[in-house]
Amino acid sequence: MATRKCKDCGNQVSTHAKQCPHCGAPVKRNSGCGFIVALVLGIIIVSSIMSDKTSPSSTPSPTTLAQPTKPKHDTVSAYTMCQKFVKDQLKAPRTAKWPWVHTDDVTTHLGGGKYRIESYVDSQNAFGALIRTKFTCVVQHAGEDKWRLESLEFHE
Repeated sequence: MATRKCKDCGNQVSTHAKQCPHCGAPVKRNSGCGFIVALVLGIIIVSSIMSDKTSPSSTPSPTTLAQPTKPKHDTVSAYTMCQKFVKDQLKAPRTAKWPWVHTDDVTTHLGGGKYRIESYVDSQNAFGALIRTKFTCVVQHAGEDKWRLESLEFHE
């Protein structure tokens, strides 16, 4: 017969007892069933998710595989990278305020992953005055998450 210590008096008590026969303290029974049930349910859920991902119905068809992949560049990425290149040239880059525009309004795709952005930035100059600087930036997507600055011109 399995026993354990009573938490109050320290005497040995049967694991099936509801209270200690020596001191009368209630004995908490740890059957472990709740943990086992939760573990089994978790395994079932995970295995069903994994089987859905590997089932034949979820594998791409040959026509899906033949379609060209979308390039990893777009007007939003080009505009964001141009902002980085412009910020690198500012006297106070932390003060940069960009216009709230739709990127397609200021960005032109020149083909082959090259983009021209014509916009402006408001930032502080060396004296702390807020000035607006117009610019034209040409960036080239160089693969993965890399971009190259082709040209950057500031206009008065």
